[in-house]
Amino acid sequence: MRLAKLIVVSWVVSWVASCASSIGDQTVPDAPTGVSDASGCGINLIFDPAVPFKGDHVKVTAQAMTAGVLAYAWQLDGAPNTSYEAADHSAIGFDVPEAVSHTVSVDITPSSGCSHQQATINVSTNGAVVMYRMRVIPPANLAPPQETLIQIHGGQTSVDRPFSIDPGAIVSGSVKSGSTPIPAYVKWIPLVGPAFDLVTSTGAFTTHAQLQMHTVIVIPQDGTLAPRAFPWLPSSSGTFTVDAGTPVTGTVLDRSGAPLANAQVQLDQLGVPSTIATTAANGTFTMRTAFIANQPITAAITPPATSGLAKLTASALFDLTVPLNISFATSPASCDLAGTPVERGGVKQASAVTTIVGTLTGVAGTITNGATVTTAIGSVHVTAMTNVGGTLPAMLVPRAALSAVILLAAQGDLAVTTFDASACAAQVFDAPARMTATGVVEGPDLAMTPLPNTRIEATPIGALALANLIPVQTTSDATGHFSLLLASGAHYALRFFDPAGRGSPRDFADQTAAGVPATVQLAAAIAITGNVSVQNDPNAIQDASVQLLCASCTGVAASQPIAQTATDITGNYRVAVPDPGP
Repeated sequence: MRLAKLIVVSWVVSWVASCASSIGDQTVPDAPTGVSDASGCGINLIFDPAVPFKGDHVKVTAQAMTAGVLAYAWQLDGAPNTSYEAADHSAIGFDVPEAVSHTVSVDITPSSGCSHQQATINVSTNGAVVMYRMRVIPPANLAPPQETLIQIHGGQTSVDRPFSIDPGAIVSGSVKSGSTPIPAYVKWIPLVGPAFDLVTSTGAFTTHAQLQMHTVIVIPQDGTLAPRAFPWLPSSSGTFTVDAGTPVTGTVLDRSGAPLANAQVQLDQLGVPSTIATTAANGTFTMRTAFIANQPITAAITPPATSGLAKLTASALFDLTVPLNISFATSPASCDLAGTPVERGGVKQASAVTTIVGTLTGVAGTITNGATVTTAIGSVHVTAMTNVGGTLPAMLVPRAALSAVILLAAQGDLAVTTFDASACAAQVFDAPARMTATGVVEGPDLAMTPLPNTRIEATPIGALALANLIPVQTTSDATGHFSLLLASGAHYALRFFDPAGRGSPRDFADQTAAGVPATVQLAAAIAITGNVSVQNDPNAIQDASVQLLCASCTGVAASQPIAQTATDITGNYRVAVPDPGP
């Protein structure tokens, strides 16, 4: 199994030109170490010390498997170097006063085979060490996404981390029902590394996959066919055949115990969904699954928008050979918001899109599965628009503490207000004007230099997140100043990110418009640079996504990049991460 990996210690060796080869795992010995070209180039470069630290003197020796008198032409960081430490010029030396990367190359004549060797070595400090997951997503027609671990030493200003991507296997396959190709969504999940998606509208597809075991999730477009997970190996066929699966039945009853029509029911097991079932007039439903036994299943029941009921979610080891009987009997009574005015400054607002969101406390429903009763939590998401008089139409919501996310006629003009529908008292929804938060972004230097072209992103949390709204983004101007137009009463997670890598990203977990800092100084950063290449492809890899992610995080944090960028026309990238310090 060939997997493109990156060196995860504090030095990296990269072969280029005619001696190019892939990067593999390396270990750091205590003694001086050499690196050679596995393709038979016949040149070794030996570094002493193998892992230099700031303030060291480095000696580099070239060993050539060529007889006779040889001539050596050295370059250090692209410039000729004549600081020889051997009479025959087969070794050079240089000081490393800073924790940066240095590239050394040598040309040897005469030669048998290739005559050029190049290596990059990173100078470290005795600072703290932090581990990152480095994820590279190249253009889909070249290779699959790949990921590796890298470690960064504190106190450095920059490090070089090239990434050589294994093109993997080209898989030409299809999704079929019997012998008929069918449209489908296909998710490829490797045993190690990031997943990726593809959509086939004809049933046929061609993709690149890593040379390792995968789980492939196939979700047919045809709702009568059950989604299914398949194991896949490079030696396996690329044909995935789906069928109707196994029927799962049940009923849905409303708060009074009467059948609830037009509710949607769906199950999920380990990322594999069932088909979506819609209840009939008598509350019954039938869905199709292809689940495995004795694994947790999550059930989601979405009632009709006009029912005044909350969406139910519950997880358990359900026995799908027994009907699922779902009841809203424990859900709170509903309240009708009909006639509720939506105002700004005392003026009623016509055509105001109002989304009621919230999470209920306590038990919102139950699922009876044989002798087992599982409780369900409830969440609210109901939308309506005010009439020309600025009042809401009939709009049933559960009697609970909720929030109203209000979008006025002007695009993006949002406001958030909380209200309590527990007693179903008359309400007035006030939608204050958006607030403008201003400030300046500064660099990590002592002079606190303003940073132009810094990106600022405000990601909705709380009620705005429940309403599925997108982040608000802006960029600092030429003087480092920024302006964010944010919804009144809303909460956001803020991120300040410099694409140029002059400082590391700065995050603020929960802020309102009034709480946005007026001055944001980015922390000291370590610039990670490198070149992204695909093995055996001489072309520069442009527009490959490069992401740095937390190596030890779990949950949502594990999927949120700490820093990200894309490769330029030469295949090079640059990102900045926080300096972990001493």
